[in-house]
Amino acid sequence: MDKMRKIFSKANLIVYAIVTLSILMAIAMDQFSLGNGNILLIFVIALLLIILESKRIVFGVVATILYVVLYNFMFLAPKLSFKIEDSSYIFTVIIFIIVSFLIGIITKDFHQQKSIVKEKNTKVNALYKASQAFSKSTKMNEIGQVFLDTIEVSLQLEAVLVMEHQNKLRTYHHEFTFDLKKYEEVIDFVFKTGNHIGKETPYYDHLHVQIFPISIGEKTRGVLILNCAENLPTNEDTKMIKILTNLLSIVVYQETGVRESDSKIAQTQKRYKNILQRSVTYDLDKPIQQILTQADYLLANYDELGKDKVLEMILHIYRMASQSTLFIDNFTIFSKIQNNELSLQNKDLNLHEVLQESIDYMDKSKSKHKIIMRKEKQEIHLKSDETLLKQVLCNLLSNATQHTKENAEVFVGYSINDEYVTITISDNGGGIDEKNIVRIFDEYLSIKSNKESAPRGAGLGLAVSKRIVKLMQGTITGYNNDRKGATFEIKLPVQKK
Repeated sequence: MDKMRKIFSKANLIVYAIVTLSILMAIAMDQFSLGNGNILLIFVIALLLIILESKRIVFGVVATILYVVLYNFMFLAPKLSFKIEDSSYIFTVIIFIIVSFLIGIITKDFHQQKSIVKEKNTKVNALYKASQAFSKSTKMNEIGQVFLDTIEVSLQLEAVLVMEHQNKLRTYHHEFTFDLKKYEEVIDFVFKTGNHIGKETPYYDHLHVQIFPISIGEKTRGVLILNCAENLPTNEDTKMIKILTNLLSIVVYQETGVRESDSKIAQTQKRYKNILQRSVTYDLDKPIQQILTQADYLLANYDELGKDKVLEMILHIYRMASQSTLFIDNFTIFSKIQNNELSLQNKDLNLHEVLQESIDYMDKSKSKHKIIMRKEKQEIHLKSDETLLKQVLCNLLSNATQHTKENAEVFVGYSINDEYVTITISDNGGGIDEKNIVRIFDEYLSIKSNKESAPRGAGLGLAVSKRIVKLMQGTITGYNNDRKGATFEIKLPVQKK
């Protein structure tokens, strides 16, 4: 019964209708002697529609074979025969098959990217709604329920939240329950160590759950328990959980009056809660909404758009995706820094190659700015973390392009002496207000841009860059230059042989 339903599903019926209609149209065109080229065009269009509707390459492969056989049997002389009189026909068939496969691959990839964007957009909206709900919550019960609802709706996983409150453990759950007394030793282990444990982890792998610590300040004051009997959280789910647990810890910190000795951590947490809603809106929600709008329009009007318009829309999608990716990377790194989880994976690097790859990445997403690099005669090598160094460079290049006029130029240079490798990124786009120069590396500082349309986000990029460079035992400074722009200078220590 289930197989019959699949065979005659709505999507499959539409595919059958497309195949039938295309064959009837081809027969009609043959009767009116409109040419075999037009018949092939009908089949190509039908293939595109079949793949778009079914979202499966297998349908395209089957349809391709069917159309090739029908074309040979019904429309090529001698008709109603599989004999081939025209030797050039084989090249036509090969081209037809290649085009069909290319269409299938491109369409499938496009659907996958759209699906990924939609999934991320769902999580962004969940974060946005959670931040709004948290801002309105004043009691621990309300805060716990908001957190639990967000986890279960956005991740589709059953959960239990356990929070320490007035020296007692308070439990929040919906349908999923967890025997706290039975697993008292396990929960106590998480509270003491702050480790993520459970199924598919290094600790207590035999459990059917995963348990995430919730830290407030420097202590673990709660745990999130996920039911993993049927499904495990993905890597993206784990990132989402860490962001939400960080947000929860900040909200609880504010509402319960918990105080830690480290005043810098306390100040960061207060700022974090106040700007989270804005940062999600500007740095994630808006770009993703634009991506979805452009992608939907492109899918609906692909056949009517010219090549130049399609390329323009793809570049715009790429720019928005790059902007969102840079923010997510910064947010992830910042969360690791806050939890003392960030470490360096150093290896030997060719500095010119690292700089060029960072520039190439930004050139694709910021095409209206000219980025110029001065190449040194000698090759400069250094031992550093390639991923984190590129993150710093992309942050500085993004800062230079986002907050300057579109005709501004960005200059990249580097040099070496006995003690330091120096990297400079400069622009001529207006500089920084003198009163803000001393604060440009503060977390969440947003400085007014010299470009009215530039996005204004949470101000994480420069703060994260400073933390990374500090971890590399280097320094980063910013100042106004003689070109009427801003310069950022990174100094990284030279490894002594």
